[in-house]
Amino acid sequence: MEFLKKNRIPLAIVFVVVVAWSFLRTPATPIASVEELDARLSTGRPVVLEFFANT
Repeated sequence: MEFLKKNRIPLAIVFVVVVAWSFLRTPATPIASVEELDARLSTGRPVVLEFFANT
């Protein structure tokens, strides 16, 4: 209990960061191939495309 009292502010900051990350992250898309991506891009509607490579 003493640990929680001494570290409540850092623990609250960690909690807020974890919750914010879980709500603000970009979810993965179900597009599995280049052909499916091309089909979605050529529908005539405006599209926002975000590319991320975790390398």
